Amino acid sequence: MFELFQRIMRRTAIRNRGSHEVLVKEACERIEEEEWSNAEKISLISHRLSTLPEDPQCSAILTLLLQENQNLRRIPESFFTCMENLQLLDLHGTRIKSLPPCISSLRNLRSLYLNNCEELEELPSEIGQLQSLEIFDLNGTGILGFLHKNLLI
Repeated sequence: MFELFQRIMRRTAIRNRGSHEVLVKEACERIEEEEWSNAEKISLISHRLSTLPEDPQCSAILTLLLQENQNLRRIPESFFTCMENLQLLDLHGTRIKSLPPCISSLRNLRSLYLNNCEELEELPSEIGQLQSLEIFDLNGTGILGFLHKNLLI
């Protein structure tokens, strides 16, 4: 399913080449800082990312797909600060352990996919400030295991 979505994103990126509205990178391709700032949609699915920029200047971004990056364990503290227009964030299958408090900057976020982030065991209280959130997938995270275990006690 993800490969199909990646191909669709790639085709869209080719059609928009030069405008940098859609940024799709193949595994291990370097991502320039200016590419973050010009993109509305970024797809780095299975990119083998281990780090993210500290404070990307990308206020135009609407979609950020980071799923299946098994080496991604940490999101920088100020990573989401300039992403106030982001509507879809997919971190499915990453190995993140937590989300930074700046998640509250994502005031327009509608979909948050954290499914199969097995090492994610807690959420920051700032997650409650995401008033536009419609889809919030926590399946396969340590959070559901923690809740299940503590609700049975």
